[in-house]
Amino acid sequence: MTASAPATEPHEGLRFHERLKKSTWSEHQRTATSPYVRELLHGRVSRRDYAQLVIAHHFAYTVLEKAAREHAADPIVGRFVRTELYRVAAIEADLAELLGPGWRAEMEATPAIKAYAAHLETACAEPVAFVAHHYVRYLGDLSGGQIIARRLAPVYGGEGLNFYAFGEIEDIDGFKTEYRELLDTLPLDADGHAALIAEATVAYRFNGDIFDELTRRLAVDETADRDGRPE
Repeated sequence: MTASAPATEPHEGLRFHERLKKSTWSEHQRTATSPYVRELLHGRVSRRDYAQLVIAHHFAYTVLEKAAREHAADPIVGRFVRTELYRVAAIEADLAELLGPGWRAEMEATPAIKAYAAHLETACAEPVAFVAHHYVRYLGDLSGGQIIARRLAPVYGGEGLNFYAFGEIEDIDGFKTEYRELLDTLPLDADGHAALIAEATVAYRFNGDIFDELTRRLAVDETADRDGRPE
C-alpha cells in the first residue's frame, strides 16, 4: 500500500499578494462584471446615477481614512498609511462638480452603503482587517479605477473624476509594486494571512452588494424615464 501524497494548501508557493488576489478573485469579478459597471464603462449611466457611486465612496473612505489616522502608530497599519492615497477631498470635489454646491444635502446612505460603512467602523479597528479593506479599495483604485477614469473622461465632460487622479504618485505601477511588497512582508503567520484573505473577501462582498443596489436603481430610473415619455 502506497502512502498518499500530503495535502497542499491552495495556491501554495505563491507570494502572499498573489494568493490574496487568487483567493478573492471570484468575489472581485462579481463587482467588476456587475451590470452597473458594464453600463458605466459604456457611458450609459446618467450623471446623477454616477453620483450615487461617488456618494458610496464618500461614506467608505471617510471611515477608512479616519481609521488610518487613528491607528497610524500600529506597526501593521502604519506601513499602509500613505497620505498620497487619501481620497476624501477628491471625492468631495467630485460631488460638488456632479451635484453642485448643495451636494451634502443629497448624502443619503442606502441600506448597502450603511451596512458597509458600519462594518468598516468595527473591522478597521483591527489591523489585519484594516489592511484587507485598504487593499481592496486603494489597490483597486490604482488598477481598474484607472481604466474607469479613462473610459469616463468624455462622458461627464471631465467632471467627477478627481477620485481617480493620484497626483502625488508619479509612478503608479511602481507604487503598486511597492504596495504588494508590503503585503508580502507583513509580520503574519498562516492564521493571520487566512484572516486577511477572509476579510478581503468580505470587503468585495460588501462592494458587490452596493453595485447590486446601484444596478436596481438604474432599472428604476430607466422605468421612470420610459413612463414619463409622451407616446
